[in-house]
Amino acid sequence: MPEWYDFTPCLFSFRSGSLKKEYDRLKEEMVKAEEDTQFTYQKKKTLGLERKEAKMEKEEAEKYKKLQDNLTDRQVSIIRNKIFKRSKILILSC
Repeated sequence: MPEWYDFTPCLFSFRSGSLKKEYDRLKEEMVKAEEDTQFTYQKKKTLGLERKEAKMEKEEAEKYKKLQDNLTDRQVSIIRNKIFKRSKILILSC
């Protein structure tokens, strides 16, 4: 096996601490990057769900408003018909 396959100096250097500090630092950076990525993904997912929920609430509010307007129109129509019938009765009774 050629000399450049000899990993003994690297292993010795790693165990002695000269490369271990660098390895630990890089590993911490990697873990932090993974945590940041996971946090960003969860935040994006949560925002998507909140947006969807807000859209549904808006649609429900619009539907309720239409129903409320329809009810008001019908109540006005009923009252108008009652007034018309009473005025017709008054006119006929005179």
